[in-house]
Amino acid sequence: MTRLVFVAKVDNVYDPGGALQDGLVAGDLLRGTVTYDASARDRDSRPDVGRYEHHQTPYGILIEGGPFIFQTDPKRVDFSIVVSNDHGIPPRDAYAMASANNLPLQNGASVTRISWELVDDGLTALDSTALPAGPPDLDRWQSEFGLTIEGRSAVEFIIRAHVVEVTPCTTGIRCPSPQ
Repeated sequence: MTRLVFVAKVDNVYDPGGALQDGLVAGDLLRGTVTYDASARDRDSRPDVGRYEHHQTPYGILIEGGPFIFQTDPKRVDFSIVVSNDHGIPPRDAYAMASANNLPLQNGASVTRISWELVDDGLTALDSTALPAGPPDLDRWQSEFGLTIEGRSAVEFIIRAHVVEVTPCTTGIRCPSPQ
């Protein structure tokens, strides 16, 4: 089991329905943990794409921000990581993770998707589609926002942030599990 901890800075919050009740604003920090099986089998047959799916606890993502906890639903885990090496037109490297089934917020608003994507149009960030057992080197990637949390109450809300730090979970670091 691989666990990474990260810190992200909120770039913007779109919340016209007030589901987040101004509990998160641009500049706030999010703290999160990603848990996955680095030995998971690649489910994609394409040579330039690796898809690693997780459908049971303790795998998934947990993010704390303001008064909120955004997390994979431990009873319905649908968490995947896709690693693309020189893929697409034009080709690029990509490292993307997404949680499709998530627990609702404490106020009842649904969290429809949590995703984090890193891209490299220079094709130097990756040299294979193997699932990394450690944290990505953020200096090797570019992305406009990277971390996105989407949800819905009366209307849709979207939180966009960029990850500023990611490290392996080690003794002495608080590493909450998404269970």
